[in-house]
Amino acid sequence: MKSVFRFMGRCWRRIFPARAQTTLHRFGLDIVNGCNLRCIGCPNSLRSEPMFHVKPEFFSECLRNVDVDHVKTLRLFNFGEPLLHPDLPGILARIPGQRWTLGNVELSTNAQRLDRNMLSEAIGMGILGALVVSCDGDGTSAEYERLRPPAKWDRLMEFLRVAKELRDSKAPALRLMTRTICSDPEGQARWRSILVPLGWMPEF
Repeated sequence: MKSVFRFMGRCWRRIFPARAQTTLHRFGLDIVNGCNLRCIGCPNSLRSEPMFHVKPEFFSECLRNVDVDHVKTLRLFNFGEPLLHPDLPGILARIPGQRWTLGNVELSTNAQRLDRNMLSEAIGMGILGALVVSCDGDGTSAEYERLRPPAKWDRLMEFLRVAKELRDSKAPALRLMTRTICSDPEGQARWRSILVPLGWMPEF
């Protein structure tokens, strides 16, 4: 009887070979459809419809419909500002337990809205792998504010400090990064002189 089952197993594997593992290298979902800034060159600058946020239940349904085996990086943004979501912890709580495995969860923000309690809870959940701040310009307050109206430089600096404190106390493994459109070497050096002492790793 065992030999019969082994024979049937070999036949089954020949007729229905094992499915190849499928991987998404980068997968992004906007949890907020809209932004509080009107940055030069961003599609959000032309938006006129009301802003809305994705409900955690619908977000969970979207994740269930991802038909792959592994996601290397899940990004909770595209053109929207995720920290405008009123229930970011509720969104993050829906990520674990999917049928696919996950390498990293990344959230990118313009750092112009600081809800300390919500950010603290979100970081403390240990689900985020990277917190990224976008900060364009040449490392001066005037150019930063010109490119990202109505952003304020002081608000950016406060966010960087507070997020670093929360990371250190609640999730030391969380990577803090910035992404900046700046091709000028002097501007890049100026950004590094500001960001690195604050504990952030800049990318250009």
